[in-house]
Amino acid sequence: MSAARAWVAQPEEAEVVAALLLGFRDHMGHDSPSANAILAGVERLFEDPDAEFLLATPNDDAPPAGV
Repeated sequence: MSAARAWVAQPEEAEVVAALLLGFRDHMGHDSPSANAILAGVERLFEDPDAEFLLATPNDDAPPAGV
C-alpha cells in the first residue's frame, strides 16, 4: 500500500477540484452556489498566479479525496 499524497492541482484538474468543493457544499447542507458557479470560480482562480489548490489522495490507487 502506498502512502497518502498531496500535490498542487493543475488547471486540467479544475473539474476535480470543483467536484470536491461541491461535495463539501452539499455536506454543509447548502444548495448554492451552483455547480456551474463553483466550477467557474475554480477556473477563474487557476488564472491567478497567487492562488493554488492542493489535492490529496489516501494512496496512489485512489482518486483525489480532499482539496
